[in-house]
Amino acid sequence: MFKIFIMEQLIPEEVKRDPRVIPLSRVFEMKAEPQRFLLENLIPSGALTMLCGPSDCGKTIMARQLALEIAKGSTSVFGSTLHFETQKVIYVSTEDSLKDWKIKVDKYPFSEEDKKQCGENLLIITEFDNGLPQILADELKKEPASLVVLDVFGDLLSGDINAAPTVRSFFKPYKALASKYETSFLFIHHLSKKGESKERADKQNVLGSMAIESSMRSVLELRRDGNDSDNRSLKITKGNYVSDQIKKIPVHLKLQENFTYLRLENKEEQKINFDNLVVIKERIYELHELGHSCRDIAQLLAEEGLATLKKTRISEIIRNRPLEDLGITFESNLSDNDHDETDNDDLNRDEENNN
Repeated sequence: MFKIFIMEQLIPEEVKRDPRVIPLSRVFEMKAEPQRFLLENLIPSGALTMLCGPSDCGKTIMARQLALEIAKGSTSVFGSTLHFETQKVIYVSTEDSLKDWKIKVDKYPFSEEDKKQCGENLLIITEFDNGLPQILADELKKEPASLVVLDVFGDLLSGDINAAPTVRSFFKPYKALASKYETSFLFIHHLSKKGESKERADKQNVLGSMAIESSMRSVLELRRDGNDSDNRSLKITKGNYVSDQIKKIPVHLKLQENFTYLRLENKEEQKINFDNLVVIKERIYELHELGHSCRDIAQLLAEEGLATLKKTRISEIIRNRPLEDLGITFESNLSDNDHDETDNDDLNRDEENNN
């Protein structure tokens, strides 16, 4: 007869981990939230963005206009939607003095109420030492800001701009502030000489170490556009939170005499692939059945690269959905040619609505 001895297994105490080591289970438990944008598709909230371009192409003008429009509570700028909870903006200016600011803002199209709003909400820093991150941290602690502009990056970095460790060390405190206060940090920077000579916008055109671009969640490149010296083209060369289709569509702008940019009609953005109209409509029906609003459907179609349609047009397509698609059959006296003509009418109406 055999005796079987069962030994109790000793259960080890819970392993105590360094709080910086995060198990994936905690990630599964997190509430998923979509990435927010300060400026739709261009500048993400709570992250670092870089606006770069050749010298004297109007980068500071663009940054100043963005800051002023947020400060006065506008809902859009450069033809893109603004999303912010506070109108507070901090602008670190290394090149433009207060006198330069005076010249520019005197020409800005302000109302008296706009002046009051901007006067209270826009803070300018022109004098600082190596303690700039601490100055910003103290100010954000007093009152969070939607945007901090650092114009220009090259004047703020002490050290070799081509040294990756130096660059990463520089951006570290700004990343922490952006994440803590959900603030967008916009750095103004130049292109390399090789980058300026290229005709195509590219994230590798940025002056300095590749660690500069890798530290950003979005990189925008501003260039003169065409033969008109006042025209500009703004292109996303890196966008961690947008689709490749959106990156392909440049924003065309025209510089006004009052030092503001006006968005021009964008043919690339309005163009619909008419050969895929059936696919577009089927996708609209599918998204509608899933419970998406017309606004959501418009955004999803754009992100998927299918079409750029107004929500009113999407609503019309849903209302006019053929009865046979809903399981209701009926006799039609239209010939095949008549159906083709009807489809062509739909195409023409889509083209007219988008023009």
